[in-house]
Amino acid sequence: MTLRLRWLQLDVFSDRLFAGNPLAVVIDAGALDGAQMQRIARWTNLSETAFLLPPTQAAADYRVRIFTPRQELPFAGHPSVGSAYAAIEAGCVDAGKTALIQQCAAGLLAVQVSGHGARRVIHVQAPPAQVRGAAAVSQRAPKTSDPTRMRTSAIRTRGARPRGPGTGRRSTPRRRWCGRWCRWCRADSRCPRTPRPTWRAGARGRGRAPRSCRGAAC
Repeated sequence: MTLRLRWLQLDVFSDRLFAGNPLAVVIDAGALDGAQMQRIARWTNLSETAFLLPPTQAAADYRVRIFTPRQELPFAGHPSVGSAYAAIEAGCVDAGKTALIQQCAAGLLAVQVSGHGARRVIHVQAPPAQVRGAAAVSQRAPKTSDPTRMRTSAIRTRGARPRGPGTGRRSTPRRRWCGRWCRWCRADSRCPRTPRPTWRAGARGRGRAPRSCRGAAC
């Protein structure tokens, strides 16, 4: 079965070819289902691919579905702008209208159009932000009277071992070189090597003999 579709590839947010944000727009995609749209979006291999459809709400001028190569999006910025431009150029809506209504998964969005042809400028109203799972987050949040003071254990990530002031663990001390008879020692602990007596230089003389290690004070 052969299915013929009209589609455009646009450069959004640019007045020059091969600049801006690339977008593929499939015109008259009413014969496609969601699985076919997803395969086309995967084939175009662009960040987003938009599909123009007849509106299902009386207030809308056109409907759009937006897909990435992996999933469908309820809304995206440059696909909405490019879809409005493609709808006007393809004759899906009246080219003389300056106010349009776009229907998408995020709802009905206002579109303002100014100018004509290559000078056309399109503004799309973004949908209101939605906070999901706020109740679950508030239940997991630690209860404290002062929000600026929070126990480190309450925000500890899996696999991490916090160190430093207020974490209940001592931070790793610096190391210092203790002398000839000692290797690197921790500054907050005594040297693990036993002190050795000092020695004097031989006939050639090469300076003072090194002191014995004295732990943290060495």
